[in-house]
Amino acid sequence: MGMLQIHPYGKCRIHDNAQVRQQIVPVNSRVQGYVKEIRFREYQQVKKGDTLVIIDDADIHLDLARARADYQNAMAGRDVADRAVVAASANVAVSDASITEAKVLMDLARYEKLLSHRMR
Repeated sequence: MGMLQIHPYGKCRIHDNAQVRQQIVPVNSRVQGYVKEIRFREYQQVKKGDTLVIIDDADIHLDLARARADYQNAMAGRDVADRAVVAASANVAVSDASITEAKVLMDLARYEKLLSHRMR
């Protein structure tokens, strides 16, 4: 079994036939995707803010295009619904006018009937 030595890059266990360096730091990404490019070398020192990897953004652009298309479809659907509401309101106004006209015609017929009975 080898002995444990401390190196500036972390713990190293030295054996007769191998050397294993151990310094693992978790790295998280805000987005998911495939790694397109790696911008560091093994055991290279990096600092906060360094770009370590480039993530392929083709899937993100595709999702963005889909979201924009869905938004445009929703807006077009809203415009159609707004126009349908305007048309329905106009139809209600026409129906109200027809009801008023029918009431006036009924009243006129009743008055004419009353007048014709009085004149006799």
